[in-house]
Amino acid sequence: MANNHRLQAVQQLRELILCGTFAPGERITEAALAERLSISRTPIRQALPALCQEGLLVQAGSRGYAVRRFSQQESLDALAVRALMEGMAARAVAEQGASCALLATL
Repeated sequence: MANNHRLQAVQQLRELILCGTFAPGERITEAALAERLSISRTPIRQALPALCQEGLLVQAGSRGYAVRRFSQQESLDALAVRALMEGMAARAVAEQGASCALLATL
């Protein structure tokens, strides 16, 4: 059960970071996150290092974390990778056809 709470915290925090709820460089605290997500601090404490490993957070001083700032080059690289993947996906669909289930999701 505790692992489920940790996974839930990781997923919710990841979504908040990726959708821009927290600004790059913004410090985040366990207490504020626990209150915002309505869960105890323990799963938050376990989730923060996981998000740091994913590259979404950085350690801010001896205690605490901050949302990672991405350089312009890192952003451009990510967009280039996404464009390549979307192109390959479009080609695969064009060559192999798309199932009704796939078309329903588009």
